[in-house]
Amino acid sequence: MSAKPLRDNVLITRLEKNMETSTGIILTRNDDADKAKVLAIGPQVTEVNVGDVVLANWNKSIKALEDSYLISVKEIVFVFE
Repeated sequence: MSAKPLRDNVLITRLEKNMETSTGIILTRNDDADKAKVLAIGPQVTEVNVGDVVLANWNKSIKALEDSYLISVKEIVFVFE
């Protein structure tokens, strides 16, 4: 299913890397947990592009699809280059 955000909204997906300890325990939370990849942008968004890796305020996000979230561009605090 494709999605097209409206106004100044951005569709993002969380970038998570599972880490495994030497004893086999899988840790899903790490330092990169707040990073996200931009999947789609609304027509009023000029600050980020599709494919950018960003740091987002997840407290203001809305779950849109199975593994993606909708967030206002104002809640994106950093773009990684």
